[in-house]
Amino acid sequence: TIVPLTLGRDISKVALWEAKHSYELKLILLPQKDKNKAFPSGKDFYKFGTVAEVLQIIKTPNGQIKVLGEGLSVLKITDIENRSGYY
Repeated sequence: TIVPLTLGRDISKVALWEAKHSYELKLILLPQKDKNKAFPSGKDFYKFGTVAEVLQIIKTPNGQIKVLGEGLSVLKITDIENRSGYY
């Protein structure tokens, strides 16, 4: 399944740029339990998510980033760590 995503938070942008500079250009998409929480910690995410391949990245004039991603597989997270400003 191919889905459009809009990234506005700095932590999400950092994770995307790290993936962009990696060999495979893949992200783990993990839903946040409360979308209004500005600075979530590891416990604020659900344990199941999606591995997605980034197909397209567009920077908008207002600073947001639009990403087109293709879901590849489902995964279960056992531990979440904050490294280098992203999870």
